[in-house]
Amino acid sequence: MADNVTYVQQPWGTPPKDTVVKTTDDGTAQIQHVAIDAVGSGVVSDNNSTSALLAGDAVFTGTSDDVLGWATIRITLKSDVASATDGLDIQFSSDNTNWDTTDNYTIAANTHKTYAIPVQDQYFRLIYTNGSDPQTDFHISVIYSRFGAIASSHRVGDTVSSEDDAQLVKAILSAEKPDGTQANIDATAGGNLKVSVEEFDAGVLGQDTMANSLPVTIASDQSAVEVTASTPLDTSDYYLEVRRGNITNVSTVKKFGANAAVGTSLEPITTSGTYQTPTTAQSLEILSDDANDTSGGSGAQTVTVEGLDASWNEQSETVTMDGTTPAALSNTFIRVFRMFVATTGTYATTAAFSQAGTITLRGASGGVTWAVLDEETANQGFGQSEIACYTVPTGKTAYLIDRDITIETTKQVDVILMVREGADDVATPFTAMRLKDRHIGVTESYTPSSKVPELKITGPADVIYMGKSSAGTSGVSVTFSLIVDG
Repeated sequence: MADNVTYVQQPWGTPPKDTVVKTTDDGTAQIQHVAIDAVGSGVVSDNNSTSALLAGDAVFTGTSDDVLGWATIRITLKSDVASATDGLDIQFSSDNTNWDTTDNYTIAANTHKTYAIPVQDQYFRLIYTNGSDPQTDFHISVIYSRFGAIASSHRVGDTVSSEDDAQLVKAILSAEKPDGTQANIDATAGGNLKVSVEEFDAGVLGQDTMANSLPVTIASDQSAVEVTASTPLDTSDYYLEVRRGNITNVSTVKKFGANAAVGTSLEPITTSGTYQTPTTAQSLEILSDDANDTSGGSGAQTVTVEGLDASWNEQSETVTMDGTTPAALSNTFIRVFRMFVATTGTYATTAAFSQAGTITLRGASGGVTWAVLDEETANQGFGQSEIACYTVPTGKTAYLIDRDITIETTKQVDVILMVREGADDVATPFTAMRLKDRHIGVTESYTPSSKVPELKITGPADVIYMGKSSAGTSGVSVTFSLIVDG
């Protein structure tokens, strides 16, 4: 060493001096006093390190250390058996008496773990609680360091556990737009990353990319997209994927109806010319005008009725036919929007269909007609109701996406769409039924085209297509489709 330099060691645990180099002048020479840390950049805490094996449910409690002179505490440990839940307990104290837990972790068996934490108060200790099994291999090493340290490191392919050490990092996502400028990526109102349909895929819902959003295939702020291995997602047709069931909480409803004799007053486009909308659920019965529509008969043996129950939730019931004798349904219905033959005694051909006669669903004890399964000619029943009406169940939202109107040749008909939201509002003042679509003087056919849903309907809500002939009676059919969310 140089003659004019004196080296002085600091005791373990002593904080570094504010000025580690001092220069004085004794009149003949300058003397430098340099403080040297005897332990370099770190030291092992004997008070909180151990390799003593623990019995089942036993506890190791470290002795407190004054860590005021240190920046980081690194804890490394391994046990051949799992710890108790939150078995690793990291504690700090300001007075060496009252202790606060700042972190705790559950340690899996035979897992080598490392945690790096900043000093958070003057005194530190560690407590480890073993699981129910006795240990045969165990060690904890605690090192104090003057310098900061990164959290535990992992290989890229390693599985990340919620018990791993981690650092909180907040960052802003940005992306380059086509014009070369940068834009921050937005979030939805629910706090999710905003995504949208890329512009090159204009066939999906007709959407364009939203400003400051990430381009992806399917857009949804409301529902997750699930793809099964057997049916890969077709990004070119959103409606097809909904129909396949690959988009959760979203379904399609297709309704078609016909009325062969629409008169000069407005009436529903249904085979029966009615769509019942009572304020309470009703008891119903079903019968045919042909005795062969019965259990064991050659015609319809069972019929399925679909609609809503008293709580405005979807309900379906399959009832066994009894020919011309009314068969009571077990459930009550507040709406019925579909009915079809479920099983039949005849293997259907083009000459003989699946029902023998006209089947009618009506109120109990010969009440009003609710739905009809009509037939073209004898033995050629359609097996399916034709009801151009629907009631959106409670808790669901429907979007009108298309409709098609066909009118008997040489006839002219006005066709309207009436919607009543709040259908469960059965006490005065009632929610009003409102006109939502109107086409005057339709001849032959009318099929409007739209790339986006035109109408949002919140359930429970009645959706009723009606028609009125300009003179006499006219045959009218209406088909419409809904996307139902919820």
